[in-house]
Amino acid sequence: MPSNLDDIELLTVKDCAEKLDVIPRRVQQFIAEGRLNATKIGGRWFITPEDLDRFAKIPRQPGNLTGKPRVPEN
Repeated sequence: MPSNLDDIELLTVKDCAEKLDVIPRRVQQFIAEGRLNATKIGGRWFITPEDLDRFAKIPRQPGNLTGKPRVPEN
């Protein structure tokens, strides 16, 4: 465990959304559902890289889970 707050790396919801290729609101939903560990500091959510990696390794069901609009197939 780091002995100094300067030694802790934290990701924002936006950072996680970019890494997961979802919209930030979807990351907030993962946090609210308890699926992604996060800490609220000053009204903003922060995620450790380790928690994001752990979450990213969980298998997902197929479907539109990104929160992005579906594009019709041609």
